[in-house]
Amino acid sequence: MRQNKRWTCAAETLWHKYDNSFERGPILHFLRQCAGNGQRKTCLKAAWVLVILAALAALGPPAAAAAWIGLLGGQPFIHCGETAPGSPPAVVTGGSQFLVVSPQENWSLTIEALGDLVNSVKPDISIPIDRLAWAVNDSLPPRWSSIKKTPETIFFKEPPTSQDGKPIQIDYRFTPTFDDPPLPGEYMTDLLFTLSSDLELYQSWVYPTPFQADGLELLTIGFWLPNTGLQQLELVIFDAEGAVIRRSRMAQLGGEWRDVTWTGFMDTGDFAPQGFYHYQIVKLPERQPIAAGIIEVAPLESSLGAGSIKGVITKADSGGKAVGAEVVLYSEGRRTEDTVLADGFGEFSFTEIPEGRYYIEAFVPGYLRGQTDMFSLGNGEEKQISLALLPNRALKLDFWLSTDAAEVGDVLEAFIEITNTGTRDLLETYVEVQLPQGLKMVNDDIGGSQDGSGEIDTHFGRVRV
Repeated sequence: MRQNKRWTCAAETLWHKYDNSFERGPILHFLRQCAGNGQRKTCLKAAWVLVILAALAALGPPAAAAAWIGLLGGQPFIHCGETAPGSPPAVVTGGSQFLVVSPQENWSLTIEALGDLVNSVKPDISIPIDRLAWAVNDSLPPRWSSIKKTPETIFFKEPPTSQDGKPIQIDYRFTPTFDDPPLPGEYMTDLLFTLSSDLELYQSWVYPTPFQADGLELLTIGFWLPNTGLQQLELVIFDAEGAVIRRSRMAQLGGEWRDVTWTGFMDTGDFAPQGFYHYQIVKLPERQPIAAGIIEVAPLESSLGAGSIKGVITKADSGGKAVGAEVVLYSEGRRTEDTVLADGFGEFSFTEIPEGRYYIEAFVPGYLRGQTDMFSLGNGEEKQISLALLPNRALKLDFWLSTDAAEVGDVLEAFIEITNTGTRDLLETYVEVQLPQGLKMVNDDIGGSQDGSGEIDTHFGRVRV
């Protein structure tokens, strides 16, 4: 038995200006709806909407805008700032917060899109789904994976969880291109999350991210409360070491989306300091977990840092300086801290940076977006960072099977997708597949398909377990 969670993704449009003309650019929405697999159907009365504002902005780098999440018409709602082709992508941190409770057996979680982003006004026009990407938030620089129209594994045969379950935070990124048609209306698709076995995939959301614990803001945690009737709940917040810093109890009616708030006060009476915290919501008296996730507490606005980061962006193929490269500084929580342009020598600098952990991304037209490892910056430290960008003429290879579970004798379909991320057409490609032990090719007659542009060539065949 498998449980499916289905989301609808859409992109509507906002006015923007580029090439000296006003046009419209995409805004993304995600909506969780009812879904079933023919054996078991799961339908929650309320859907979860994640709205990502990814408008193509005016000429020049768009102004940074913080994401916000709330309930709109009974649906959870996310708003993310603007972006433009060639500018930093729109990133939604913690767009999905899941809790998997499986103390008795291994479990797997997959994600897939049920189609491209189709325009609601002109359904014959669409944006490729690979403009959307996902990454597990694991305190490392994100390993972005383009969303596909076939199941992609997020976790595979993970060991059983504790009784409290395993919280999972999924981030999203939208990267438009100049090829995306700026049309009125919405671009829509469905995202489908599938959790193996007969398990419940609990969901929640947090706003704001990050949160300033200064007595002026309230943190809101939204969650789906199953069943009906008045239920007793407890919110527990832990610090990074697992110590409980706050407990609060409340009574809520089940069968719909609910929320609780936190002022930032700990049980000691002090405000929570900067850092990452974990929350858990449990039903009483059995203490059954129904939601869990991550809270990021940001430094106070008045606390300026004394650190600085300087470096050089170069071109890996020629060794030349990447003049005018866009350099973005991200925090450990994947929040955009600052954006600068490399000067005529390819040099950049960030100043007045607080102590913490960061990573850098850089981009210049004709080259792939580069990313550093996560690094630590001490109080008052000056960090030197260099990054070499690879030319945008690389091939991306993806291989997947039609299912992640099979029995002896089953025939599976194997898919190989070769994507040209550069600017030159592919003339001809050859792929050698070495199957792992336990699989063999049913026949070596492998067919192929191509969209005519030379950019994508997909081969398919069958293998036997």
